Amino acid sequence: MLVTISLAHLLGSAILGGIVGVQRQVSHKAAGFRTHVLVALGSCAFMEISLLSGDDRIAAGVITGIGFLGAGSPLGYAVAVAVTALTFAALSFEDKTLARVFRSSEDTEAWVTFEPAVLSNDALLALFAPCDRVRATDRLTYERDEENFRIAIWLVIVTIADKARLRELAAHIAAQDGVRRIALNDVAPV
Repeated sequence: MLVTISLAHLLGSAILGGIVGVQRQVSHKAAGFRTHVLVALGSCAFMEISLLSGDDRIAAGVITGIGFLGAGSPLGYAVAVAVTALTFAALSFEDKTLARVFRSSEDTEAWVTFEPAVLSNDALLALFAPCDRVRATDRLTYERDEENFRIAIWLVIVTIADKARLRELAAHIAAQDGVRRIALNDVAPV
């Protein structure tokens, strides 16, 4: 009787792990169908051995070893189905969708080339006011251009959640008198 129940648990875990694995396979993730089936089967097998032998240390090792995966949790069918459904739902969100929902502000380096005779450092920083945060750095160098005009190149760190808004702001700043160029890290120069 216990062996039959154990076999049913193994089959159930393979099915539930496979459901999650199919979703990962379709999403072209590294751990796909086979990986999730094998993890679910292996986890269930060790849990069954733990139950049959009465040795709780085996179960504790499984929970510690693969608990973060979620794929090894199918044991009690109601819990297993709920865990599989929730795992499947959580994994179904694309990274782009999550990035739109949970916008995080990131630091962006803004290298600004400007004419200090036309635009002061404080006036330049004020142009970045729409950002969530602006930090001036000590990386400010002065050079002469090909026509011997004095120009400055300054690294300003800006924090803003909406990268499209940052690009629009950079285009606006680049159009100001005295600003020659703005280069944002990971964004084409304006």
